[in-house]
Amino acid sequence: MVSKLRRKKPIKIFFVLFLVISWLFSGWPPIWLNPRIPSKIKEGQALNKVNNWDFTGSSTGWTYTSDTGTDLCGSTTTTNEISAETGDYDGTIGNPSGSFKFSTPVIKKTLTRGKITQTFVAPGSGTVKAKGRFDYYAVGSSWRTHAADSSWIRLDLYDSGETTYVASLGCASFTSDQSWTTTSWSSDTNLTGGTTYTVRATFRSYTGTVNASNSIWIDNVIVNFAPTGLFVSAPDGSTNALLSWTTSTAGTGAPGLHSTNSYNIFRDSSFLSIGTTNSYTDTSSAANTTYSYTIEDLDTNGVTSPLSAAVNLLTRPGVPTTPTFTNVQSTSLRVGWTAPTGGAVSYKIERCSGSGCSNFSQITAGETNLYYDNTGLTAETLYRYCIRATNATGDGACSGIGEVTTPVTAIISVSIVANSAVMYGTVATSKSTIQLGTTPILKNEGNVTESFRIKTSNATVGVGTTWVVGSTAGVNIFVHEFSINGGGLWTALSTADSYQDLVAGVGVGNTQPFDLRITVPTDPTDYQERTIQVTILATQTN
Repeated sequence: MVSKLRRKKPIKIFFVLFLVISWLFSGWPPIWLNPRIPSKIKEGQALNKVNNWDFTGSSTGWTYTSDTGTDLCGSTTTTNEISAETGDYDGTIGNPSGSFKFSTPVIKKTLTRGKITQTFVAPGSGTVKAKGRFDYYAVGSSWRTHAADSSWIRLDLYDSGETTYVASLGCASFTSDQSWTTTSWSSDTNLTGGTTYTVRATFRSYTGTVNASNSIWIDNVIVNFAPTGLFVSAPDGSTNALLSWTTSTAGTGAPGLHSTNSYNIFRDSSFLSIGTTNSYTDTSSAANTTYSYTIEDLDTNGVTSPLSAAVNLLTRPGVPTTPTFTNVQSTSLRVGWTAPTGGAVSYKIERCSGSGCSNFSQITAGETNLYYDNTGLTAETLYRYCIRATNATGDGACSGIGEVTTPVTAIISVSIVANSAVMYGTVATSKSTIQLGTTPILKNEGNVTESFRIKTSNATVGVGTTWVVGSTAGVNIFVHEFSINGGGLWTALSTADSYQDLVAGVGVGNTQPFDLRITVPTDPTDYQERTIQVTILATQTN
């Protein structure tokens, strides 16, 4: 109940005012500056770095002064506004107990204003979001009912010297008695971590009649900060995202830091999960994808803090397919793979040698093709390969292991059975084409499967004109042909000193017979004996 002073006993009024004044100007500490710190907190505001002044048994750290103020809650200071009100801790009324009380003196029909202030340091560093709210209560003998003359209470942030306005944390305007009411959370405002600010509650009371007295109470002043220290990383060899942040600190007192039950975690502005500690692993993130993460504190009443500053992360690439091998030679091969889902910027190839080896080392990086030609290998050696995709964040996990064994060192050799100079003989005047009288036989003398190639030369003579090989017989132009199926199909050697394929896939120790024939020029300038050189080249069959 609110007691009311009456002017019928002026000596009592003088005596009360004298006690108040002597108390204020004595060396005694004001009760709202140095009270005991209570152990009870009004509600589990489980919010990270919440400054909650609930005035339960004290008003620690608050400073009260009368103030004519500035434009607040849409109301402008008027000429008849005075600052003759009083304000102090009230242990009898609160939500639930204890509050700060602002009272209008019984003087006249008047408008009065006062304020209480408290400083705090914003947590963390960089930009930190904050929001606020408070509880209020009002009882009076007379209120101005015109909206323009309403009474109000407002919560604001200023700089440390209370000279520069920063942001509003809420305002309540009324023209009648008010039961305990909690304001809505204010909009988020950006503060700078590590910086000192002033939180200021300003009261304005406008009595409606002469000799009326009104009182306004404030309780549970809360300045709530976003979580700080959010850090997001990409674990090695994983497409996950690992989040960590500064733990919400449990504490008591007013103001104080209150424990956190859990945290809401957001990815790309959409709710992702609830975290119960100060870390969380996002296992649903896709490979090689950029995400933006934020968190907020959540208490058991469902109250949330502002969102933390956003942190972006590009996840690592996924895993390529197990490598495969082509063109395997004794000292070289091609290793190939398929890109992982989500792609990659480039690839690293790792290799070790020996059965079951695990001491992989990187042999190349920055490969943008989906294959790599590995040279300089050792014949008859088992090699194991794995492939890593990489991007700006780092490397993904290594692929499955592909194994390959290089073959023995190839020995390439061919012989012509009964190798000797072979004579075509004399061409009868009745014929233009003559087949070699014998059939040369080629033999694979190497240790790998071979392919044979053949080339011819022009027909040279000691004295006379050289015959030139061509595809059609002409003046001093002859045709030279070969067959590998006993003369069933002939193929022309149309250009001198140019190899053409003869036969492929001749196994080790196997032989291949072939036949040769020529068609003489249609009009030779002479009929001297001529020499033609036929060369056989053996290559390893791939």
